[in-house]
Amino acid sequence: MDIPFSLHLERLSLRHYLILIFVSIIAVIIGFLIASAYSEATRDTIAQDEYLKQYTELNVRESVGLVNQGLTLFDNTLNDKMAAAFQGYLAGYAKTGGDPEKMDLEQLKEDLGRNFEGELDLYVINETGVIICSTVPEVMGLDLSVYPDYHDMLPKLRAGNSFAADRVVRSKTDANDTTVTGKLRKFAFMPTTDHRYLLEMGLSSSSFETERADLSYFEAAGKLTSINPNLRSIRVYDVHKNVFTKGGIYRAPTPDPELEEILDSVLVTRSDFVAVPDPHTTVKYLFINQSDMQSVSDMSVIAELTYTDTILNAKLNSLLVFHLSLGLFAVLLGILSAYGASLLIAKPINEIVEDVDIISRGNLDHTIRSMKNDEFTRLERSINLMIRRIREESEELERKNTELKVAAEIQQSFLPGMIEPVPGFDIAALSAPAKMVGGDFYDIIPGAEMPGRAGPFGIVIADVSGKGLPAAIFMALSKVVIHVNATWHPRPVDVMTDANATITAESKTSMFVTAFYGIIDPGAHLFTYVNAGHNPPMIVQVEGGAVHELEPTGIALGILENTRYHEQTIPLRSGDIIILYTDGVTEATNAAEELFSEERLRNIILKNRSLSATGLTKEILDAINQFSRGQPQSDDITLFIVKVL
Repeated sequence: MDIPFSLHLERLSLRHYLILIFVSIIAVIIGFLIASAYSEATRDTIAQDEYLKQYTELNVRESVGLVNQGLTLFDNTLNDKMAAAFQGYLAGYAKTGGDPEKMDLEQLKEDLGRNFEGELDLYVINETGVIICSTVPEVMGLDLSVYPDYHDMLPKLRAGNSFAADRVVRSKTDANDTTVTGKLRKFAFMPTTDHRYLLEMGLSSSSFETERADLSYFEAAGKLTSINPNLRSIRVYDVHKNVFTKGGIYRAPTPDPELEEILDSVLVTRSDFVAVPDPHTTVKYLFINQSDMQSVSDMSVIAELTYTDTILNAKLNSLLVFHLSLGLFAVLLGILSAYGASLLIAKPINEIVEDVDIISRGNLDHTIRSMKNDEFTRLERSINLMIRRIREESEELERKNTELKVAAEIQQSFLPGMIEPVPGFDIAALSAPAKMVGGDFYDIIPGAEMPGRAGPFGIVIADVSGKGLPAAIFMALSKVVIHVNATWHPRPVDVMTDANATITAESKTSMFVTAFYGIIDPGAHLFTYVNAGHNPPMIVQVEGGAVHELEPTGIALGILENTRYHEQTIPLRSGDIIILYTDGVTEATNAAEELFSEERLRNIILKNRSLSATGLTKEILDAINQFSRGQPQSDDITLFIVKVL
């Protein structure tokens, strides 16, 4: 005959009955707390791992970009000398009556090459993009038009009238070379006066290898592997799918078909790609766009980042073991406490149950009432200690949030609270940080603060590298330095030169700031500016109605101490509009990871140029919000618009 379970409970002694109830309550509470703590710790660990990946990829992009900027400076040092040498090349072509076959290229090579360190080779390219004459016999008959970066550019160069310089790139060893792993050469082009041919020079020098030993994608990638323990390796490929090595580049004799397919896809789409070769490995292919309209060759690269989740899984397993052990320990402690409590009367037990019930409903300020028995006192201390720690952690989290809010308020205080009206101009600005605190800022320097310039006034916009609180602190330094220098110097070039020297000297990190500073002179109707590596501002001139860009006139502040800047001056007329912005505007993304782009910004400006500065600012911000549709943004959005009345 089966006996109901409830009848078994009724037959228990009061002591065992109290033990059973108390242990059950302890097990539920400890189980809930341990499960919650484990779940939260797991989420935090995974989130930290993902953030570390994003931080790693950001550093990869920035490091590759800095290497490319350095190589660009080296590569462009020969432009003027090669442009001058083309005069002799054109003269040699003219002497033959426009017949390349009659040109003595070897003699021209000897004559023109005297002014260069290294070996100078000459080429003649016909209207179809084929090399028909050259001092390098191996490349005769090479059809350059089959290469995407040459296909569109060569006809334009041949039809034009100006010199064009390429970057230092790998050359083809012969007409059948498909790997493009030959010598490093600096190429330059000049069309013949009759536009029938395109003359080309190719300079090879041992110094090219030396420069790339000092500024190497391979070395940059090697340094980045130390910032993320989950990053197993980094490899960098050029657009020809050659991998950068310590000694130069390498191309496998028999490439991996699967890797070739992935690299081809990245190059065609010019976007990132993620591959998962096995359950514990993720490979991220970052397309880093470094194409330049002033260069024939595409210098873009692909960074291959191989991640492993071995360390992450080990951390998650350790968390599981720790929380299970902690839960087991807490349950054992509860059983011991319940055993001692069973010796007491039911009232203390009921009081504990009541207190625990209050705490389980979220009242962390409530404490277990004091007990006389040692066992109950230990249980009381343990539970109260646990609740106090939970409360302290909650208070600490609230304190950090408060500090961030204060930092955000301090940062906002550095921005002009309200732009004072300037006669003859309509001015509006806004800044929306991607996080609680950001690295963008803008400023307006009234004429009264500028030395000897009562009428003119200065405008500033800048973007600090990085995000969060460090960027906000660096922003404050940069803003004060630029503002102070603007009150000392009447010329923008002096302001930016001294600001760069101060920021470079004071910065103890690798952070830098792109900045644009200009002075508007209402009386002379002139706008004089210096663009230190910032996004080219746009200006809509009433005459012509087109949108023009104010290109950089120097590199960003804080990179090199002795940087030279130069300034540009343009006229202003009534109706002209100057639009300053940071890259958070054009690089705003939607769910499909598409960029808002300069083209969309340009179209919105043209469509709404009749609006006031405030109205145009609102239209741009509304367009960005509509484009992103609530998608979280990774960069601050800042706009500064000046309209000439």
